[in-house]
Amino acid sequence: MSDEELDTYLASPRAAPLLDAVRSVGVPVFVGLPEVWAAVGYDGESLSKGGYLHRGFNDLTWLPEPSSDAAGPVP
Repeated sequence: MSDEELDTYLASPRAAPLLDAVRSVGVPVFVGLPEVWAAVGYDGESLSKGGYLHRGFNDLTWLPEPSSDAAGPVP
């Protein structure tokens, strides 16, 4: 199958069962690899390391600091 034929097939509704099978098998395997976790910055489960409360619960450095008027309980 040429690249063009493959592109056409994968864009067609007939490819849905194949793509669903790849997704249902491939995604769990892919996200279950510690090498992938390291690449995206995930340290793995936290329970054996003391839980998230004292280990990264509030270290969201990628979020901006909230404004002072945003302080207080969430409605």
